[in-house]
Amino acid sequence: MSGDWVKMRTDLYRDPKVSLMADLLMSEDGALAAFVGQMTQCGMAVTRNVMRNTVVGALVSTWGVMRLRGVPNGIDLECAGATVEVIDDIADLPGFGVAMASVGWVLETPESLVFPRFFESYNVDPQKEKNAERQRRFRERQRQNRPDAPSVTKALRVTPREEKRRDVNRTPPYPLAGSNRTTSPATPAAGKAGGVREGVEAGFDAFWGAYPRKDAKQAARKAWQKLAPDAALTERISAGLKRAKASAQWQEEGGRFVPYASTWLNGCRWDDEPAPAAASASRPSTKGDRGSEAELRAQGKALGLEARPGEDWAAYRARIDAARAARQRRAP
Repeated sequence: MSGDWVKMRTDLYRDPKVSLMADLLMSEDGALAAFVGQMTQCGMAVTRNVMRNTVVGALVSTWGVMRLRGVPNGIDLECAGATVEVIDDIADLPGFGVAMASVGWVLETPESLVFPRFFESYNVDPQKEKNAERQRRFRERQRQNRPDAPSVTKALRVTPREEKRRDVNRTPPYPLAGSNRTTSPATPAAGKAGGVREGVEAGFDAFWGAYPRKDAKQAARKAWQKLAPDAALTERISAGLKRAKASAQWQEEGGRFVPYASTWLNGCRWDDEPAPAAASASRPSTKGDRGSEAELRAQGKALGLEARPGEDWAAYRARIDAARAARQRRAP
């Protein structure tokens, strides 16, 4: 058989919307009331089952015509310039368009008729069907013209491809100078990134072993990973850590003023040049330097300021100067 086909659900006859449409068409004030009355006078009864079958046949006719004449809009179907009266003419049933609109199977707008969810619920886009049919015919002609042609899938020969292996040397860790940590010989790693990552972790372990303050290790690890130091930077950090550990500030009061490792790393403090402990102890106190460290602590205590953990003397002196200046401004 030629021509396009319209898909129809096998349970369409028992769809509640079909029953509602049949009731509307058979109602006393419906468009078919006069026809139903004439058939009854002749001794024939138009039963509800007969009307439901009539509705199903009219739906197939309407959907088939609109599918060819309408324009797809997503999953909806639009037919420009049409009205519900046009549906009556297609179905050859007065009032059928109004009945379809009453159950939501069609929407009438000033410009067109819209069939909601048409291609999702009942049909498929005819253009897609035509393209699929065109491709099917083309393949059929190809087979007829070359009956001995092998199947594409059967003729396909898959050549196994040998996986290439690449041995990448793991980046060797660079321990800090002066650390007793020993490292195992470098072994082949799965990839360059993995080797670099292991080298960074090994470098942090060596740094943490040499750092005097053992608080907030995870924060220090994040700071180290953020830096991801190479060999040269690791050596600079090691040298700076040696200078800091030998400074007067870090040795005073059992290392009370040693900053957190994360603070030291984030501030790039390895480039600082703190005064060694011996030089600081032999330095005379002067008025220009506002006395010794003990005097500086006494000045801060008089102002209600205590040295913070990890705070160097320069920052402590700056806070004392700021507090003294603020007090002088408030004085009458």
